[in-house]
Amino acid sequence: MEIYKADVVSITKMLAILGLVFGFLVGILVFFLNIVTAISSGADLVNSFVWGIVLWIAYFFGTTIGMALVGAIGTIVFNLVAEKIGGINIELR
Repeated sequence: MEIYKADVVSITKMLAILGLVFGFLVGILVFFLNIVTAISSGADLVNSFVWGIVLWIAYFFGTTIGMALVGAIGTIVFNLVAEKIGGINIELR
């Protein structure tokens, strides 16, 4: 079985959802690292808390949009290249 064409919308949605989950988890990690750094260095905790929230939101939306764009562009490139040189061979059982 050979794949010559992939659906751009479905792959974009799938990667956007993966980016959403990844961005949420990494955003939480960055938020807590920001708070721990503020506590250990004696910085203003309220300011670090606010910037932690901002970074969390930025990671959340940034990875979602970024992975959706990568999925869309990658699928379009795959579809164009697969027409010229052939698709991907897959063996199913």
